[in-house]
Amino acid sequence: MIRRLFALYTEGRLGLRGVARQLEREGFLSPNTGKMYGYSTLQNILTNPKYKGFYCSRKTISVDFRDNRQRRMPEEEWIVYPDENIPAIVSEGIWDRANALFKQRGKKMKETGGSFSARYPLSGKLFCGEHAESYHRHIYKSKKNGEQEVWNCRLYRLKGKTEGCDSPTIYTSEIESILADVFRDIYENRETVIEQMVDIYSRPGGSRDFAKYIAAAEKDIAALNGRKDKLLDLFMDETITRAEFKKRSLLYDISTRREAIIKAFAAGRMRLVGDEDGRMVFRGESLTRTIWWLGEEAVTITRNAEGGIDIEGPRRFVMEAQHRIPNYVEAERENEKED
Repeated sequence: MIRRLFALYTEGRLGLRGVARQLEREGFLSPNTGKMYGYSTLQNILTNPKYKGFYCSRKTISVDFRDNRQRRMPEEEWIVYPDENIPAIVSEGIWDRANALFKQRGKKMKETGGSFSARYPLSGKLFCGEHAESYHRHIYKSKKNGEQEVWNCRLYRLKGKTEGCDSPTIYTSEIESILADVFRDIYENRETVIEQMVDIYSRPGGSRDFAKYIAAAEKDIAALNGRKDKLLDLFMDETITRAEFKKRSLLYDISTRREAIIKAFAAGRMRLVGDEDGRMVFRGESLTRTIWWLGEEAVTITRNAEGGIDIEGPRRFVMEAQHRIPNYVEAERENEKED
């Protein structure tokens, strides 16, 4: 679980709460409660130097021995050093990268006064018609239906129905059913919708300048091609051995890194629906992902003539895959070294 936590977090796509939900989906639950890991538990794991093989002490000091009061010390006053008696579960590089990201996010939250407004797909999108307050999520529990995700006006959550708001409770399942009908209709009439959108963005003043995005994409492609050429040059100049060349080339080898590729897509809520003859096909597994897939059938991965892979599909998901797969392959290779 520890390695999985660091792998998910260093992707940069999920916060600790998002990581907790992903771990729950993958079957990683708290051994103490049997439920999803809490934020503070994951934070303590993520920031504990022992997981990279370091000894750490003086994180807290006793304020008063009579009542066991303690005070947490600033990080710069901790005693931290490598200890060969403490086995590293993740590499120092991965640990440092995860903690740098954690501090960066914390600093950004303090500067902007941010909140978890986008914590769930419907967060910040539902508002009370009477009070113009946002709807907040919570869980209804019953013996008949079990746990159900619902939404209520913020004032109802604060003051109750009588003094706050008596607007009806909205069930997530009801909203998803409505949205599914809407998007199904859009998909069935996608050609008309596409024509209308093209017309809108073709009007004077209504178009968006995509030149900088195209230039950035072309720059990324050139950089990737440059890395491939450099690797080949190193091999041709005998700077690296055939074995090392093969090892580096395996980064995107479907046959060798199949599980890492599947895990990378699973982290983005995409499931493998086809796998044969060196061709892997992935589709979205949630309503949110299905919405993005309208007009696009799937993302496919095939092995190319150079021994690497080609990724085809919606540009958004292709870019996600190009970013995510190396992280999972690196984590897999770290595990192989430790084993």
